[in-house]
Amino acid sequence: MTGPELIGLVSAILGIAGQITSLADTAQRNMEKCKLLSDRMETIIILVQELQNCMNPEVWMKKLLENLKGVLRDGITLVDSCQAKRSWSRVFKTQKKANKFDALHQRISMIMEQFDLANSILIVSINHGRFFENVLHKLLGDGACKRLSENVKEELKSSIKRLTNTHNMSPDAQELLEWIKRDITYSRDDAATIGISHGAQTGDHLMVHILDLTQGIMKQAQMHNGPEMQLLMDLVQQLTKIIIQTSELSPDLHTRPTLERLKDDLVRISDDITWYNGPDKRLKRAMLCGPDKNDAYYELLRDAYKIEYYIQLLVIALRQLRERTT
Repeated sequence: MTGPELIGLVSAILGIAGQITSLADTAQRNMEKCKLLSDRMETIIILVQELQNCMNPEVWMKKLLENLKGVLRDGITLVDSCQAKRSWSRVFKTQKKANKFDALHQRISMIMEQFDLANSILIVSINHGRFFENVLHKLLGDGACKRLSENVKEELKSSIKRLTNTHNMSPDAQELLEWIKRDITYSRDDAATIGISHGAQTGDHLMVHILDLTQGIMKQAQMHNGPEMQLLMDLVQQLTKIIIQTSELSPDLHTRPTLERLKDDLVRISDDITWYNGPDKRLKRAMLCGPDKNDAYYELLRDAYKIEYYIQLLVIALRQLRERTT
């Protein structure tokens, strides 16, 4: 797939998604369904824009983006059909229209799942390629060089001095080399201080916080078996796996703002589920009365699609990180 082909597909998808958003704003029927689809378009717009920033587009992207474009065209037709106010002849077609929206979301989710599969292969290949760097990072973080004898440290200093073309190393490799230099050069007290500083800069505490939030959300969600809650649980599980497999994103300055936003959204989603779990809300849903039932349903779907968005965004960020460091 060439760069111009990717740009053309992205431009087409952005245009279609923008049309859906505009039509959703003027819908006279199925307004909640249209608003939910519009919200999802906003995340799709961001995702395809990020995908466009990949310097090396791959063949599989073309087919998936073409499929996405076709699905979104159907979305335009569906939202456009909701522009006129409901007449008596259309009252009994409401459920049929709702089913069409559900089917459209399922088709979008299927495409997102295909992205997940392709990106999972990418993550595995990156993790294999970065295996020794990852191991060295863990050893340095555990103070491996600090604990070396002075004789071994001197040998390492001599070896490092003989290195040539270090400027051609990847940024990650250069960072590891500097870390080794610091740990074998300074005193034990100084090295410990630097090690702590480095650990704080990597942002690992942020990843731990995110994982704590995902585990808490899954624990809360297990109290319910509704389809919207099951979808949310499945996506949070996928997100947890992505976070665990892509720990190198944490110190990346390009990705840090995304991780901060993810943390904030996870806090909000956790609050949503806490509200959903309230005893008065459970009673109203059990009695099938009040607006809370539909409000909670749409809110949980929005939360699920937001998690889906972060899954895609983080893997695109990983792809971009690989391109910057190779």
